Amino acid sequence: MILLNGGYLVAVENKVKVKSVFSPIPRVPTGIFGLDDMIEGGFEKGSINVVAGESGAGKSLFSLQFLYNGVVKYNDSALFISFEEKGPTVKRRMARFGFDIGELEAKGKFFMYDYSPKNVSSFIKDLSEIESVVKKNSVDRLVIDSLTSFSLFFDSEIKRKQETVSLFDSLRNMGCTVVLPSELRMISSGFEAENSFTIEHLADSIISIYSIRKGDIREMALEIIKMRGTNHSRKLSPFKILPIGMITYPDHPFLTK
Repeated sequence: MILLNGGYLVAVENKVKVKSVFSPIPRVPTGIFGLDDMIEGGFEKGSINVVAGESGAGKSLFSLQFLYNGVVKYNDSALFISFEEKGPTVKRRMARFGFDIGELEAKGKFFMYDYSPKNVSSFIKDLSEIESVVKKNSVDRLVIDSLTSFSLFFDSEIKRKQETVSLFDSLRNMGCTVVLPSELRMISSGFEAENSFTIEHLADSIISIYSIRKGDIREMALEIIKMRGTNHSRKLSPFKILPIGMITYPDHPFLTK
């Protein structure tokens, strides 16, 4: 049972605050209830983090909640770049969870760019401008939704890898903490990817989100595949998408039968 006031959520937040104080590595909390307790208080500051999952698993919600929480809870500035949805659509969808992105934009704390997947070349040309926006506004958190849409623009595997490496280099130069949603197809109903992560050596962390059919419903689980410099959880943890956003249950078992 989730208690919104004085229960589970508050307890998790208090744990995160304690862990982040004593962690030797600067951390950027996700603000996603339950998750930060699994990763020593948050992502490493300045890291690039891939969130992988099948379509509809909750990758975009995860990413936008990371940004929104950063502004509202930690007074960070955030930048969202989308190849999949236009800004008004994103704002309308997130308003269902009580996330007023328009208000944060008006305060100069949240910035949005959207590109068609066919115009990835424009995005690449705009990278220097985007970096200027990041520096000028002291952007702390950045999301590109999605890495898959970015890579689909390139015809050859060689070009795709070259441009992905170049993108990661540009993001590291910006110095903010980055989340990159990415598509991941699963083998039947198991917890293994159909193909190896082609960018696993570039990312500082990979979090995998699973949507597993159990009878006539789907159960959601989250797993930390890797996270450099972090003593992270090694277990599958169930999560739910509630009217207030994504909630993770790190102390609950994920039952597959």
